[in-house]
This record gives sequence, C-alpha cells and structure tokens, in this order.
Amino acid sequence: MSLRSSAEQFAPHEGFETVPVICGFRRLQFLYGSFWNKLYPLNTVRLLPRILKHPKAKTEFLKNGKDARHAATFLEQPTVSKALADASIAQLAAALKNSIYSLPWPEKDKICKDPGGEAAQALTEALDALRNLLDVPQEAN
Repeated sequence: MSLRSSAEQFAPHEGFETVPVICGFRRLQFLYGSFWNKLYPLNTVRLLPRILKHPKAKTEFLKNGKDARHAATFLEQPTVSKALADASIAQLAAALKNSIYSLPWPEKDKICKDPGGEAAQALTEALDALRNLLDVPQEAN
C-alpha cells in the first residue's frame, strides 16, 4: 500500500478547504510528503525555525518546487573577518575553546534556550563539520 493510498482513506471527502493549514501546507500535504520533500537533506530541518522567522526565506520556502536549502540562501550569513579567514584550524579551535570556556552564564543560557537561534545553529554546524573532519560518529560525545 502506498503512502498516498493510505493517506487517502483518512482524507475528508467534503470540506477539504476546511482542513487546517500548518506552515502554509494543508494537513494532507504532510501525509503525502509534499512538505517533507522540502527538508531534504534532513539536516536542513535545523534551519526551519530561522527560515520561518525570516520573511523572504519563509516566502521562498513556501513556494512550490523550493526547498529549505534554497530558502536558507536568503538568511543572513555571518561575515568572516580577514584575520579569521587567514587563521589556521588549530588557531580557530583554540579561540573557540577559549571563547566557550569564558562565555558568561546569561549568554550560555540564552544559546541553550534558543536552539534555533543564530549562535546555536552556527555551533551545531561547526560541531557537524568537526565530526566529519575527525570521522567521529554522530552518537559519540
């Protein structure tokens, strides 16, 4: 039995227009996969809170045929200064470690409470890059 046929048995025959809309998609579109196809590759789901907060990115994401990767191109990207761009991996790692250890409690708390925020997203992406670089499995901590 396909996903579409199993979803159709639960589909209302009348009043489809009354089905609630979630993030611009009707509930049945979630079942059919038209929403979930927008989140390929799956790690783009992490960007969804930032995409939905940004007006232009949200508009692009909700267009037919556009996915989260496309919408993410409209998010503000942090600029990297010349000194950071010229630094070695070891220098960057040491600076990041020192910054994390000297982070004031209110700022740490703010990052932890907003996993969809810019700082949390940047740290998560850096962690993923480090895991890939060092061939560390995702489950390992």
